[in-house]
Formats: sequence, structure tokens, C-alpha cells
Amino acid sequence: MQLSGRGVALSIIASVLFALVPGYVQLLAPLDGLQVFAQRVLWSLPAVLLLVTVSRQWPLLLAAFARLRREPLLLASLPVAALLMGIQWALFVWAPLGWWVGRDFYIAVDVMTGKLHDYAGFLHAFFAAYNPLHNGNQPVIHPQPAGIGVTDATGRFIGWHAIAILRMARDQAGVMRVYFFNPNNDSGQDWGQGVVVSTQGHGERFGEGSLPFEQFASRLYLFHDDGLSPVASASVPKDTIARVAQMGRESWAALKGED
Repeated sequence: MQLSGRGVALSIIASVLFALVPGYVQLLAPLDGLQVFAQRVLWSLPAVLLLVTVSRQWPLLLAAFARLRREPLLLASLPVAALLMGIQWALFVWAPLGWWVGRDFYIAVDVMTGKLHDYAGFLHAFFAAYNPLHNGNQPVIHPQPAGIGVTDATGRFIGWHAIAILRMARDQAGVMRVYFFNPNNDSGQDWGQGVVVSTQGHGERFGEGSLPFEQFASRLYLFHDDGLSPVASASVPKDTIARVAQMGRESWAALKGED
């Protein structure tokens, strides 16, 4: 699979901007989460129409409307898609206005080059911040936004995706797992290398997906932290970091190179 360097760079920049939105939202106080969400919905339509006009894509938009008239089932699915998108928008606006998104920010790739940057250090920080075995058994108090590199069943990179980390806990077999909200989630998502998202049978609550901690970390490229965990001094086994890093380098990061 051939990846465009410019395309990868633009994708990373877009993902980073998305991750920085929580910080921007905090500057909108005293507006509350509902007001910010309503403003975002209100201004989306004129913004999209302006973009269509500037890019001269009106024929494509009109063709899409024509297709909706021809396919009633597709039209009926739009409210469902809007609901799912609305839930995601509301979550990523509501959390930061409650001062619930961690202020520290970690990313595994260099935004300018698209290459891995201090990947081992990134993974060490994630284990130290989120794994109860390494962070003094500190729980995740509020949902935290994170970014994953989604891969297909062969482990090849597909694209960037935003999720919300909800909690860490051991499942019935004693395996430490990451439980997260994934708006595109369904059972049996196979990300390759034996990484298969579970939605039931491993302690998941309604609406949660989960993965063993190491498997989740192997697809992670971006996360927030509250800065309260002793990241620098935390003791995380080097062989654990090396094992997870190898999974990442052989999957979503396989074509990115490393600084």
C-alpha cells in the first residue's frame, strides 16, 4: 500500500488539531457545554456551504441530494448518523468545560515529518499515566480523549481515529484491559496481530469496547494526562515497552520511519 507523504502529514495535523479542541473549548467560558455544542451545530451548515462554494463542489453536493431522493433508505439513515456524530461532538465539548481533560499532551509522531518520535518514551508515559499497576492504582476519573492508528485484519494502517478512554480494570481472567468509547465500534473489529476489539464477555459495560492494555497501547498514537502521575519515575519493564513498540512498528507505524 502506497501512502502519500503529504496526505499522511495533513492527516496527522488534522488529528492534532482535533486533539487540541478541548483546550480551545475552555477559552469559550462562561459558555457551557450545551451552548458550545449548539453553536457548533448552528455554524456547521454555513461553514460547509462556504467551503463547497470556495472549492467549487456544488455539482457534487447536488448529485448527493439527487441520490438521497433516489434512495429513501439512505435518507432514513441520516438521522442515525447525525445522532452518533452529535454524541461524539457533545462528549468532546462537555468534558473539557468540566476541567476533565488532562492538560498534558503526548503524541507518538512528529507532526511535521509524520515519523515516530521517541516512541518508547511515549509508551512509557502512557503506562505510567494510565496502567494501575504503574501509576499507584490511580483510576481514570473522567473520560479522556485519545487517538488510535486503526489497522485492518492484516495489521496494515487504515487511518486515524478518535476515541475516549473510560476506565482501566482487570477482566474475569485477570487481564488488565482498557475500556473505551468508540463511536464506530462493533464487536469483532479485527485490527490484526490478534488485536480484536471486544464489546461483551470481558467485563464491558453497555456501549464500551475493550482491549488488553498492551494491545490497546500498540495502536495508540496520542493521549492526554492530568500530569499528576509520576511519569518520569514510574517503573515500567523495558521488555513490556519493547514488546508493545514492536507491535506498533509492525502495524500502523510500519511505513512511517523513525527520528
